[in-house]
Amino acid sequence: MAAARAALVCLTCKTRKKKCDKTLPSCGYCTAKRVRCVYPSPLTPAAETGATSPSTTADTDAGTGTGGSPAARHVSVLRCAAPAADVRFALNTVPTEPSAAAASLYLEANRLIRATGRLLDEVCTRYRLGIHRHLPVICSETFDDSLFTLATAPPPDFSVLLVSICLITYFPEQAPQPAGAAATRATLDRTTLHLAARSLFAQVRVSFPPSVHLIQAGLLLAVYEYARGQPDDAFASLAECARMAYAARLCRSVSPPRPPYATLENAPSGSASSYLQAEEAANTWWGLIICER
Repeated sequence: MAAARAALVCLTCKTRKKKCDKTLPSCGYCTAKRVRCVYPSPLTPAAETGATSPSTTADTDAGTGTGGSPAARHVSVLRCAAPAADVRFALNTVPTEPSAAAASLYLEANRLIRATGRLLDEVCTRYRLGIHRHLPVICSETFDDSLFTLATAPPPDFSVLLVSICLITYFPEQAPQPAGAAATRATLDRTTLHLAARSLFAQVRVSFPPSVHLIQAGLLLAVYEYARGQPDDAFASLAECARMAYAARLCRSVSPPRPPYATLENAPSGSASSYLQAEEAANTWWGLIICER
């Protein structure tokens, strides 16, 4: 008897770009790697073709009018830009299951980064050589651990941080467009990328508890907004980050104690990791204070 097969490839194989045999309940790759196999729900024809309901049309009309709210305008811009930029992550679509949410958000982060015509390694390198020198809130060791330990998708807050890093290092007007490389050419403008980053940040903020990576993502959004001449939006983003920082009690990590070792390399792995996390939390708290002032 033939094994049952899913209609779509699993999220793990799609994230890692592996061939998926779509076997139910777990594909061969996930079974061999002993990771959780999650299949996405098939999209309805209306959702696949981008059809809108009357309520959606009304929201879009309200957002583009003079009396629309900022949130409605943001949704309208994202929907209008979706066909050209391949940005189809609508509001209120974070799955309820943690593993499915992490995989979906990581796929969306990768899609947004690819839409800028760059690779993830290039984005991270440009960040470390640029703004990280002036605002060193992200710990390189913990960042690399989250980035390269991809047996499963990274946490949702880390995916939002990747999009914020992509946004703050994205200068499409300065990027050279090589001849014959239309497949890698940027198809996303900065305004649309900013709205997509804000949307992902808002979804994760209301769906998951506050974390250091999520606060860092909001801080980078605030820096971007201030640099783009939007001080009111920047201060609103900073206030949001400050509330999350107080909820996460980052203020208690203002001065993390030094471990009783000459270097972190000589410390046990658990002790060194705990210290790096406390140091990153302290740097993030001080980054909020510096940017607010």
